[in-house]
Amino acid sequence: DAKMEKAESARYYFASVTGVDRAFGQILATLKEMGLDKNTIVVFSSDHGETMCSQRTDDPKNSPYSESMNVPFIVRYPDKIRPRVDNLMLSSPDIMPTLLGLCGLGDSIPAEVQGRNFAPLFFDEKADIYVINTCSVTNMGEKKSRQLIRKAKRQNEDAYVIVTGCYAQLDPDAIAAIDGVNLVIGTNNRSKIVELVEQLESTERQINAVRDIMKESNFEEMPLYGNESDKARAFMKIQEGCNNYCAFCIIPYTRGKLKSRKVDDIVQEAKRLVDHGFHEIVLTGIHLGNYGVELPGRPTLADVVKALLEIPNLYRIRFGSIESVEVSDELVELMATNKRVCPHLHLPLQAGSDHVLKLMKRHYTLQEYKDLITSLRSRIKDLSITTDIIAGFPQETDEDFEETLNTVREIGFTHIHAFPYSIREGTPAATMADQVPEAVKKTRVALLNGLSQSGYERYAKSRIGKPGEILIEKEENGYYMGLTNEYINGKVKSDGTRKIGDLVGGTVVGLEDNYLIIE
Repeated sequence: DAKMEKAESARYYFASVTGVDRAFGQILATLKEMGLDKNTIVVFSSDHGETMCSQRTDDPKNSPYSESMNVPFIVRYPDKIRPRVDNLMLSSPDIMPTLLGLCGLGDSIPAEVQGRNFAPLFFDEKADIYVINTCSVTNMGEKKSRQLIRKAKRQNEDAYVIVTGCYAQLDPDAIAAIDGVNLVIGTNNRSKIVELVEQLESTERQINAVRDIMKESNFEEMPLYGNESDKARAFMKIQEGCNNYCAFCIIPYTRGKLKSRKVDDIVQEAKRLVDHGFHEIVLTGIHLGNYGVELPGRPTLADVVKALLEIPNLYRIRFGSIESVEVSDELVELMATNKRVCPHLHLPLQAGSDHVLKLMKRHYTLQEYKDLITSLRSRIKDLSITTDIIAGFPQETDEDFEETLNTVREIGFTHIHAFPYSIREGTPAATMADQVPEAVKKTRVALLNGLSQSGYERYAKSRIGKPGEILIEKEENGYYMGLTNEYINGKVKSDGTRKIGDLVGGTVVGLEDNYLIIE
């Protein structure tokens, strides 16, 4: 309960929450009344603490706890107690500034950090060490990375600034030349970040730990430690690197050749994530469909799925982006016959014109892509297909783009991630003739976004009258909210008995503000 007694000699007060989530509000009210809200640590049990984490951060402005957001709290697990920091991702999606500490690099953390004297802070706070995970997909990503590096140094001129990620890998000399950078890591050696920081403490010299990524052949283990905000879905990378060398993409140069994670390592991490409250795992990779081609025995993505299906309480398995030419019959059969494998595929199209696909150096024709979609829909019931499309690729004519629009209408995607082509220096497309004006790109993206919305609504409405089920990611305004198997937003009236990560379903009765209404 929320009752506490004030001990005059105490320096810190600990409030243990084991009841329903609303107890936290009572706890905070009591703390404020007693004048202890500045020096109390609230300790949650696993289930309620994780629910509280999400409720507390999804919409701080409307949170009933917004007046006491600075009260520190801890989530207690059977095997350990760890601090919780909520807002690691503070800038654009392609830059993830984080602080070195128990919350790690993005959602991954080197095992060496456990038990060391590091404490997590928000990026805007004064810290001793700043870790900036950079992006190099676009030139704009690099610009934002440089801005964050300089911001970190302004916050504490004596701090260590560590730069990792694709930009650091691609141009380590440029990163090292930025005033205040102490350590450059790149896209490998990230698991040694603590060891490298300790080296910094013993030397006044800058360390450049970037290695030739093309010589790296092993997948670097960077396990997730359950720090995502929703506590329902975990994104697990199982593959790294790419051998495709599409004309617009810098990734093969920053991530190197194909590297896959061992099946046993994937399963062990998945079990731990499920134990920590994740009930959906999204398998991701740069070249996911080519998983395992370089490993002994050549295990496939389907082999990974079959192994994961043996894990109790793993409700859903979903895939990140997969190249259309790499969707195997065995994988399709698993999707068609096991409801725990989500009937949703993200298959990048990039362009609906053979002329543009050839310029892009994609490895399929438009007809091959269409034939695959037809086959998939004939075998997988209620399949939802999402895609990526680049608008305004060099030499894309009005006729080419019109063909793309017609392709989109014909296929009927549930969602399109449409974005304007961005020049990426170092790629073949950057020096192509007939670059498309920015205004034209913007117009084309808007047209694609319109088709995306209509496609989403069409697919969502096709679910009305059919069974629907969501994995609860949050509770808001009297509803449980989350994604359906098909990757559609859904909500179910709350009865107060469910928690984050539970499955709840019924019959789809309508569509409201892009959410399926399930009763």
